[in-house]
Amino acid sequence: RVLVAESVSDALQALKNRDPKRLLTLSHPKDPNTPPLVFMFSGQGAQYPNMGKGLYDNEAVFKETVDQCCALLQPELGFDLRELLFPAAGKEDEAAEKLAQTANTQPALFVIEYALARLLMQWGLQPTMMIGHSIGEYVAACLSGVFSLEDALKVVAARGRLMQKLPGGKMLSLPLEENDVRPFLNENISLAAVNGKNATVLSGTPEAIAQLEEELKAKGVEYRALRTSHAFHSAMMDAILDEFTAVVAGVRLNKPEIPYLSNVSGGWISEEDATSPQYYAKHLRSTVRFMDNVGAALQEADSVLLEVGPGTTLSTLARRHPENTLGRVILSTMRHPREDQHDLNYLLTTIGHLWLAGAEIDYGAFYENEQRKRLPLPAYAFEKKRYWLEAKGGATMLGAQTAEEDEGRKSDLADWFYLPVWNQRYLSTARPAEQEPQKYLFFSGDSAPEKTLVERLSEDGHNVFTVRRGSAFGTDDSSCTIDPWSADDYLQLVRYLKENDFLPDRIVHFWNYAQTNDKNNFEQMQTDGFLSLVYLAQALSGEAVNQKAEIILAGSHLFDVTGTEQLVPEISTMLGAAKVLPQEFPHLSVRMIDVDDGAADTKTGPLLYREITRNSDDITVALRGNRRWVQDFEPYRFEADNPLDGYLRRDGVYVITGGLGRIGLHLAEYLAQKVQARVALLDVVDFPETDKRAEWLQNHSADDPISLRIKRLQKIEESGGQTLVLQTDITDPARLKQTLQTIRDKWGAINGVIHAAGSVGQQAFQLIPEITPEHWKTQFEAKAKGALALAAVLPDFEADFCLLQSSLSSVLGGLGFAAYAAANQFLDALAARENRSGTCQWISVNWDGWNFDRDSGEASGIGAEITSLAVSPQEGVQAFERIFAQPGFGQVIVSTGNLKQRLRKWLYNTAKEDSAEPAQGGKLHSRPNLATAFVEPETDLQKQVAAEWQKLLGIEPIGIYDDFFDLGGNSLLGTQLIAKMRETFQIDVPLRSLFEDPTVSGVAKVIEEAKAKAEDSDLGKVADLLQKVENMSEEEVAKLLKDKKN
Repeated sequence: RVLVAESVSDALQALKNRDPKRLLTLSHPKDPNTPPLVFMFSGQGAQYPNMGKGLYDNEAVFKETVDQCCALLQPELGFDLRELLFPAAGKEDEAAEKLAQTANTQPALFVIEYALARLLMQWGLQPTMMIGHSIGEYVAACLSGVFSLEDALKVVAARGRLMQKLPGGKMLSLPLEENDVRPFLNENISLAAVNGKNATVLSGTPEAIAQLEEELKAKGVEYRALRTSHAFHSAMMDAILDEFTAVVAGVRLNKPEIPYLSNVSGGWISEEDATSPQYYAKHLRSTVRFMDNVGAALQEADSVLLEVGPGTTLSTLARRHPENTLGRVILSTMRHPREDQHDLNYLLTTIGHLWLAGAEIDYGAFYENEQRKRLPLPAYAFEKKRYWLEAKGGATMLGAQTAEEDEGRKSDLADWFYLPVWNQRYLSTARPAEQEPQKYLFFSGDSAPEKTLVERLSEDGHNVFTVRRGSAFGTDDSSCTIDPWSADDYLQLVRYLKENDFLPDRIVHFWNYAQTNDKNNFEQMQTDGFLSLVYLAQALSGEAVNQKAEIILAGSHLFDVTGTEQLVPEISTMLGAAKVLPQEFPHLSVRMIDVDDGAADTKTGPLLYREITRNSDDITVALRGNRRWVQDFEPYRFEADNPLDGYLRRDGVYVITGGLGRIGLHLAEYLAQKVQARVALLDVVDFPETDKRAEWLQNHSADDPISLRIKRLQKIEESGGQTLVLQTDITDPARLKQTLQTIRDKWGAINGVIHAAGSVGQQAFQLIPEITPEHWKTQFEAKAKGALALAAVLPDFEADFCLLQSSLSSVLGGLGFAAYAAANQFLDALAARENRSGTCQWISVNWDGWNFDRDSGEASGIGAEITSLAVSPQEGVQAFERIFAQPGFGQVIVSTGNLKQRLRKWLYNTAKEDSAEPAQGGKLHSRPNLATAFVEPETDLQKQVAAEWQKLLGIEPIGIYDDFFDLGGNSLLGTQLIAKMRETFQIDVPLRSLFEDPTVSGVAKVIEEAKAKAEDSDLGKVADLLQKVENMSEEEVAKLLKDKKN
């Protein structure tokens, strides 16, 4: 066991409390062998003022080394670097600004990392091998003996000084693999780093990076702009390479004594490279292959990886490495700047972890210059005194989690298809039975039917507060106005309702009644539906409103029921978000009602009133005259058949948007092989012209992503097809029309279009509280606006069909898919509208997820649920063929599992009721074997949270560090759990908190922080009220109390 304590009293308290986060315990016999130790040295971006200040004040070796380095650097820099490393009080911001200048950053990081490494080595922790990220490799080289300390500091200072004088540049971090970012590279944009499987960095000129950002937004690719002054590891470095080579040539370079890894090759540094001045110029310019470096280090069995330097970036990347294994010890030595912990305590805790992992500490050196006071302990076994501190609950070695099996996946592909249907269901128009008065929040557009509804609600004793569109938030006794574009106005609305005790039982949203088509104002129309719903949910969440409420979205022109409706797809986006909302906030329920605006105040009026005021499990309802229709989905077997008897033509001409994507290329291959089609692939990315592709293949590696695409296009042409790749903006109708005309001029016709453009994968995921305008606009851009552009120009080209690549999310919703589901709901509605006229058949296909990496075995938690039902590319092509062979359907749902069960699980209240108390009345199951030791809940809050987990999961006992998903939890149970936490503690518990730290300890911490924040807010409001009362007369106070009472 290991405990780090600041004093005797602190040690006594920690031993008494047995805090498992402080009392480090090894729950298995200690390995007698010393593990290989890998030092990892940080790169630029990790620096911060006062990094290592606690070590400088307390550890002589660290201080002496820093002082020595700064003295050697002063002639090179012209000032004492310690002024920036450890600034005087009040000058931290100024120091941070100067440390961000690369001329100062590089020597600062070298000094701190070198001094820290020397301290660790003094304590007996000798590295077996080393890795450095960019500037960090110089620390490794110096420790290995390649450079003397004086020469290393001279080279590092010159490196920073030369880079500083270059023109500024920009860098972007992308969650993409190396092959996926190569299409973005050109003479102005370079691949700066490959940090992980889905962690790459691009670097280039400000203009080129700005253009790339626009391209990434259009493609729906997420990115993060790095706070750097220059475009490191890019072509912008070329201007200083010769000068820097001369600097390195002026110092002595020696053979490495300790192995370390090369950023340039990704493998072990060779003597030839280590002693070559040209290597260091190449290192300055080339891609940092940190992922390969870590992979090489992980090949050493039981190696311990130790980040030596500020922050935890490298240790985090190492943990995420695909070759990392459970149980591998990966540690950091210096705190993140936001962590409130003394530097020495942080380092000593890491030393404790290293000792538990088998590292040998030189205690003579560790306690050098310190006076230790030994305490006598009994030395004879017969004294029968035991001094081992027992773990609470008993720790054991635990096995690994078993993977979830696929649930409900049908083996016969013909059974994957469903069609939307509308069934008439009787509902009496008789006056509903007397009920308790309820509070209604009514979003009104002031049409005659709405006024009638509000009047009748008031007549029946209900309380109604009306919300109207306006230019700013303003209120009177029973209504208010808000700016639909303003999220803050929605927040003010919810605060007003809370303060006036008018949190609603039902929210009736009528802003989409009697809307008309406005194809030129897509974004503006989102404010009345999708955006309004999102802002309302964000406001309720932000104000921690957790009481149950029902949201009723009433509008017109929403659903295709009779085939005669004047559909407005632009407002249908709110329906997709409406299905996700109750999944992320289970205390809210949503129903959608479509009203024929021509009859809302006649036959339909009484039906609509009863629909709004009654309880119903029908979540999607259409009222037509005096008839009530409810949406359902019926299975329909799509047998294998000849697509030439359906939509396809031999030698036909087909256009695929997003054509260079994975699905687009699979479909192009199918069309070429099956019907010898001529296929035009439209994309936003630049792609080599046909006559330049052979040259590209000669000059690029076989695994280059563009090379791979070129080879697939060659394969298509070998199978009898023809291809044409065109770069265009499909959201611009004029450019799209010009592109389609180019295709028709070349091949004589356009027989069909497959619209496969849009954001997919992780880029589509964003929980409702975190949705920003940038996110939802990105989701709508290529998918929705691209489809609108197709609808505008396709009538001029007489195509047989236009197939829209929609998603099952518009039917089932899905956590984090509000904007994504909304965009796909738009495709469904657009296909229905376009089928009202013209000869082109529009088909919207709601796909289950496509999985191109089914065998990777990487999915867990929520990802495992989606992956288990995903469609492989081969299955997807087979499903496409069956859809092509069955003409006449405007919407087809592809669900590999039983759609009825999935609807019941995700959309209908019965699913929530069935799973709310899974263990009630039955015996709880024993805790499974987990990779974490059991730690019993200690605080009352932890006990409360653990008790709810036990009831929900049917398992006992549950420790405070047990992972929710390892215990069998899934995303649906997760939303129910968070809802229960919100209801129990009356605070907002973010759904994301469960995914970020899915433990009792983590959730309890979030609850504690939220409660403290809420208490501070309440105290502030009381203080404001007291101040207000002090300035009021007795009559005004009496009136205020009377109003509050009423």
